[in-house]
Amino acid sequence: ALLIRKLLPQVAICSFEPIPACYAKLVKKFNNDMTFKAFNVAIGDKAETIEMNINDFSPSSSLLEIDELHVQNFKHTVNSVRQQIPVKTLDGLRAELDLVKPYMVKIDTQGYEDKVIKGGQEVLAGAEVIFVELSYRTLYKEQVLFDDIYNDLVRLGFQYHGNSEELLSPINGAVLQSDGIFIKRQPLK
Repeated sequence: ALLIRKLLPQVAICSFEPIPACYAKLVKKFNNDMTFKAFNVAIGDKAETIEMNINDFSPSSSLLEIDELHVQNFKHTVNSVRQQIPVKTLDGLRAELDLVKPYMVKIDTQGYEDKVIKGGQEVLAGAEVIFVELSYRTLYKEQVLFDDIYNDLVRLGFQYHGNSEELLSPINGAVLQSDGIFIKRQPLK
């Protein structure tokens, strides 16, 4: 959110942060920003309350359990506690988002990206650009990998345009994750 605000100072930003302590920091940082909206919920494929795995290293927190490969590569992620948090869908929150085209969506949900896509079909279909965290190795139990996310977004009318910000294994240098860039396919003329 801070990077987007720096790059695009006039755009409206809607941010979803399920971890109460992180949400409080987010709200404090954007306290005087009138075009910023924060929601203290996780985003998924259905509205529910679910146990989230809150990791000591908060960027590794997820609605899914951490996989052994994750801990092997990042020893500081071994400890998590579980906490009940609310989950909503993007489509269910659509009226509160005040979306104005063109808009972009960034999905970085630690292995839960497929659920966000499933619960946000209408919102995502209206976007021009989607940045999504793509995993190439299983870092969270039951997560889907690149191929599934790629196929979901292609079905929604997006075309893959490459990656940014790769996460490399400190053990062997393998690419574990990256942020994928998907742009809405333009109709043929």
